[in-house]
Amino acid sequence: MTVPPIVERELRIASRLPWTYWLRVVVATGGLLAGCLALAISQGQSWNTNGTASGEPVYYLVSALGLLLAGLSGFLFTTDSVSVEKREGTLGLLFLTDLRSHEIVLGKFVAHALAALYCQLALVPILGLSLLMGGIAMMDCVRMAAVLLVVTFTSLSLGLLASILTREVQRAVGLNTLLSLAVWGGGFMVYGLLLLLHIWRIGEDVPEGWNDWLLSLNPFTAFIASRSVLPGMSQASGYFLSLGFSGGCGIIALVLATWWLPRSWQDRGTRSARRGLSAWLQRLRFPRPGMADQFRGRLLDLNPVLWLSARHWIRGWLVWGVVIGVFVSFMGLGWEVSRGDDSRGAMVAFGVWSALVIHLLLKSWMANEAPRQFLEDRATGAMELLLTTSLKDREILEGRWRALQRQFLGPMGAALVLDVLLLLVVAAIEPEERGYSLAVAILSMVFLVLDLWAIGWLGLWVGISGGGRTAASSVMVRIVVLPVVVWIPLMAMGAIGGGGGGSSMAFALWAFVGILNSVVWGAWSRGQLEERFREMAIRRPVTRPGVLGWFSRKEKPGPRPGA
Repeated sequence: MTVPPIVERELRIASRLPWTYWLRVVVATGGLLAGCLALAISQGQSWNTNGTASGEPVYYLVSALGLLLAGLSGFLFTTDSVSVEKREGTLGLLFLTDLRSHEIVLGKFVAHALAALYCQLALVPILGLSLLMGGIAMMDCVRMAAVLLVVTFTSLSLGLLASILTREVQRAVGLNTLLSLAVWGGGFMVYGLLLLLHIWRIGEDVPEGWNDWLLSLNPFTAFIASRSVLPGMSQASGYFLSLGFSGGCGIIALVLATWWLPRSWQDRGTRSARRGLSAWLQRLRFPRPGMADQFRGRLLDLNPVLWLSARHWIRGWLVWGVVIGVFVSFMGLGWEVSRGDDSRGAMVAFGVWSALVIHLLLKSWMANEAPRQFLEDRATGAMELLLTTSLKDREILEGRWRALQRQFLGPMGAALVLDVLLLLVVAAIEPEERGYSLAVAILSMVFLVLDLWAIGWLGLWVGISGGGRTAASSVMVRIVVLPVVVWIPLMAMGAIGGGGGGSSMAFALWAFVGILNSVVWGAWSRGQLEERFREMAIRRPVTRPGVLGWFSRKEKPGPRPGA
């Protein structure tokens, strides 16, 4: 078998990267900590099978960690795999050789899939512990492993397609987010819209099993049904339909990436007028002539940097559209499930899940949007021009912060209203859980506000300090992932040493770690921006070679302000 030269070259480069090794260590350590926490939970709640400890907590917790890594693989590994070649001008050189489009796509995919595959393989031995503990069959682990591999393949393919379709890393992350939402929630959204259309036009009861196949067009179904699928069971069709849909989306993404790659490496001129959907939205937003100029004029009068950042009004609408789409999708699915078992609990459960997904979506979107403008200005040289104006550092930061508020303040308020409504519904349905539901709802709302505030300021700091391709991911790791990494080992050690630990202690510890983390990062980033904004704006980041280059960055001193 002859390996294409680009595949061999990319694999050799990936094999020499220190992070290829260290990532396996980090994932395996996280899996072990999650397994210890699951064992402590099973002991505290007395989960057992035939008088012995059950492996279900380990199975579900480690599998959920694997699914999270699989879904994020495209963002971590392939989102900037081709767009960086466009920015550096090296993509066109590859087409001067005898390489074909599919060989370049295959080389990029295989090289970046290596680290993602190592992550999943690091979790396999930990997943096998659930098999030894009992309650889990061999085929359950096999089916779950198939789900994780297929989801990883799809996520990498979507990230590669987004990287080929765009040039800037921030836009690639945004496009990858939209593609991922279409794969994970597109079936739910279509089902919810068809359900509302059916009720509006027909007004009759929905027949049993009406368009249920749409609910299987997502990776969630295969993940949930992986343990319940046995020969002859009805869930088998949903599992294989979900698995086939996920894999098919990945294959389609790779085919589109191969087809579009030769057409994307050349620079294209800017279009003088809007076309298609963009033009229709422009007419919908500004129906009368002159309204667009008045809108931009008001922004320019408030703050020039606000005009520079918020003149693309469609970004705010896009956030609203995605949030509403997620809510409608979950509500449609919850209505169908509650109609089947005549229970309101399923509807409430899907409402809670929709709120959690919206919270995570807003945080990840803010992490991608906050550093975007400063990164683009540094790359195009607009930052130097901005610093030569009469604008003060405080005015520049104020304009960028107000642009973020215009984009995210409304959706954040809607998410908080949704949390309050869900709290009232849960309190009415389950009065005995009113105190616990109130505490969880208040903490989630506090986390949403504090995390968005901290992500905004930290994103601005990362953008002005030259975070580059890892800007959004580094912000999310510090604000969202770091509290989990700190909380899990603390809970695992406390549960093992104290025999399980109570839910009140876990809740209080989680609240303390999460709030402290957001306050510290937000306050530190805001202080750094106020003190060192102009100094960092004129400095150029230089990455250290070797292992330290993955974890730290030193700054190359530039001329001092006013020199």
